[in-house]
Amino acid sequence: MFKKTVMVVFGGIVGTAIAISPTFATDMLVALRSSLGTYLTAEGGGGGEVRANRPEVGPWETFKLFDLSTGDLNTGDRICLRTQNGSNYLRVDRGKLDAEGEACSPEAMFVIIKVDGGSSGTRINACDSIALRGVESEQYISAEGGGGTELSVDRYHPPGPWETFIFGGQPNSPTNATSCK
Repeated sequence: MFKKTVMVVFGGIVGTAIAISPTFATDMLVALRSSLGTYLTAEGGGGGEVRANRPEVGPWETFKLFDLSTGDLNTGDRICLRTQNGSNYLRVDRGKLDAEGEACSPEAMFVIIKVDGGSSGTRINACDSIALRGVESEQYISAEGGGGTELSVDRYHPPGPWETFIFGGQPNSPTNATSCK
């Protein structure tokens, strides 16, 4: 199904999880800043709620991004985000975003979209404005009021300020998104 994947199983499909080849594993750490200026955080490092309420990037605000497409990270690529604890993935569960996914399964896959222009295939760089749309739900992640609360995944409309995040990411280290304008 995907040529480049990233989980660590042994190829093919295992249950509902896409099996990953470690040979192609993407190693990109990212942080996502909401329009209110707060960062997405996986409470406890994973295994529970996801909020947009931290003023700076720490371990709980850092995620490993796995690009399930080949080549550069581009708008339209399918991705998974693994939490700092290394065991959980962000996923959509009943209209909310949580960090309880156990694999890079369909409910934990998102399409990354560059908000400030760019058609499918346009490269995404550090400091770009992006939106994340659930692959299964086809709805966007939203930080109500710009952040500070749990994140919902319940918007079909094109991304507005609450569905837009500043992408801080580069190989092996999250870019400090506070330096982004």
